[in-house]
Amino acid sequence: MDNTQALNHATIGDTIQKYRNKVNISLSYLAVQTGISKGVISKIENNETKRPELRTILPLAEFLTIPLSEVIEVLLEVDQRLDTIRELLNEAISLSDLSLVSKVALRFLECPSEDAIVLIDDLFETAMQVSQEEIKLELLNTVVKYARRHGIQMYLAKGLYHSYLIERNDFKRLEQTYMIGHEMFHYTNFLTLEEKVDFFFRMALHTYVIKKYEECIKYTEASLLLEKSCTELKARAYLAMINSHSRLGNYDAIEKHLDVFENFNYDFVKESTMITRAITKVRKKEFDKAIPMLTENMEKLSKNNKIHMANELLEIYLQLDQKQPFIDLIEKEEDILPDNPTTPYKISSVGRYYQQKGYFQLINGLFDEGVDSYINSISFYGRISALIEITDCSRQIFSIFSNNSKQIDFLYVKRLNEVYNGIISNNTH
Repeated sequence: MDNTQALNHATIGDTIQKYRNKVNISLSYLAVQTGISKGVISKIENNETKRPELRTILPLAEFLTIPLSEVIEVLLEVDQRLDTIRELLNEAISLSDLSLVSKVALRFLECPSEDAIVLIDDLFETAMQVSQEEIKLELLNTVVKYARRHGIQMYLAKGLYHSYLIERNDFKRLEQTYMIGHEMFHYTNFLTLEEKVDFFFRMALHTYVIKKYEECIKYTEASLLLEKSCTELKARAYLAMINSHSRLGNYDAIEKHLDVFENFNYDFVKESTMITRAITKVRKKEFDKAIPMLTENMEKLSKNNKIHMANELLEIYLQLDQKQPFIDLIEKEEDILPDNPTTPYKISSVGRYYQQKGYFQLINGLFDEGVDSYINSISFYGRISALIEITDCSRQIFSIFSNNSKQIDFLYVKRLNEVYNGIISNNTH
């Protein structure tokens, strides 16, 4: 019999006796040290007390250094009382043991003495009070699995919604988190109006970042039908919708929506409008108008936003093969790059900057500098798991070396391999 099987067949009395004998102390000594009477301990060890109270067991376990996880596992097998399981769940949460939390939470939901709706509501409320995100997610995932299996759609919706709010903050998993949101869409009628609006706006921002522009427009428009007040989240989703129209070439829609967007009273609106109008000229390939607009406006922008104008200018200079303006711009790099990019869009923009810089350097024979820039680009793209962009960087490097009939130095390959391995390692933790 393996250890797991033995544990499942042990009682709490067996466990206490095993650990007491292991340290070779008497019942009397254990009683004095814990304040639990010798008679009570004896009955527990002899299994005369089938379901001892947790408050009685914990001092014994602490003194005998019995792992709390082991105590919980044993009690979970022998005591099906709801109050006991709730206590065990609280103890499992305090241990931050994800596997144990999941096991106890499921047993809580399966307690036969209570109505399923009452139990799942209780567990959901418990999850919402937990501050540690990993534990909260584990509890919410248990709620979702149970609700899906038993057709309790309200709690399936609530569980998915709150899981999504947490998981969307992990920029390395934006594509995977999108799938949670995609499923959530089918259950939005079970959310409150406030939750529904919030979800639509957040999905609009999410889908823009992962370049699902038509979905971004769809989610924003659905939100606007429901949300009549002005909020910052609404303004940011509105901007994502405008930028999605830009990416799709819907230029008439851009002008129409920018007129509305300018009326939002938030600090970022003025600069965002300026950026969007200039970038629209680029998308329409009106370079004669775009270059002076981008150059002039970049001087007016805060440092945090200069990167967007710079990227558009660099792209134009590459298309028009204007080397000196390109060099002049990247010499201002210290003033262009944001100090601490924290949003997926900003991180992606920095990756794009280094990618364009690296391309320019390689095609002009600056191989060491170009590889350095591409490694910076790949590193930034790796922070948001932008696999298409990472692959594009690799393709460009090998293509340029091949076109120049130049062998790739082993040190370049080694450095690229290191940055790839670092991205993979970070994404698996």
